[in-house]
Amino acid sequence: MPKASPRWQRNRRVAKRLACEGVFPKTPDQVIVNECLPGQGIAAHIDCRPCFGETIAILSLGSACVMRFEHHPSSRTVDLALQPLSLLTISGEARHAWTHAIPARKSDLIGGEKHLRSRRVSLTFRTMRFEWSRVDRRSEQCESRG
Repeated sequence: MPKASPRWQRNRRVAKRLACEGVFPKTPDQVIVNECLPGQGIAAHIDCRPCFGETIAILSLGSACVMRFEHHPSSRTVDLALQPLSLLTISGEARHAWTHAIPARKSDLIGGEKHLRSRRVSLTFRTMRFEWSRVDRRSEQCESRG
């Protein structure tokens, strides 16, 4: 029988904690690991609306960077600094009407200061909207935390 890797076990513990802390109504069943080296970025996108639940959570590890949000109907742009060990949650209008991206560059302007990027890893947690994933075990998982 296949066994889950230790890395997945750590990510699953984080996912359970996100549910217990109220970030998600149930434990997220998907995690994506992204690595960005200096000069790399993530293209502007809105996470698939019919595929994923109402909340997206991104745990930033490694280098700080700027995430850019764009609201195309109004032409508004908002830059948000993502610090190491920060958790960004995207829901509501930000989830459905704004794109988010990390511009491909080697430095960012954060708080008026230039910050050179280094290796950044992020964990993106989401819930699938498929029928099989709708079993809510949040209360069981939170009770077992003690």
